[in-house]
Amino acid sequence: MIHNNCENDSFEAFSASLADIEDRFGDVLAQLEWVSLGGGIHFIAPDYPLEKLADRLKGFSEKYGVQVYLEPGEASIHGAGSLVTTVLDTMHNEKNLAVVDHH
Repeated sequence: MIHNNCENDSFEAFSASLADIEDRFGDVLAQLEWVSLGGGIHFIAPDYPLEKLADRLKGFSEKYGVQVYLEPGEASIHGAGSLVTTVLDTMHNEKNLAVVDHH
């Protein structure tokens, strides 16, 4: 598992990071059956180039003969619901706090 992304919304940055992984660990990758590239790739952004991502991952998979896994995290639940709450009280105890009642 290689987890080196965090809220990364740039395909170019992801691709460059993957190229660095290939340069450093290509010999090891070729010995594996699968690799997890972790999460943090913000591919649910409206303008994220999904076709480029798919092509890049497919090329990586074919080059090293590995099954590629991603951890979708937020992408799997994004927009799935809303939290509705009422703030009953606020206070400060080294940081701002809110007492809430959810519906």
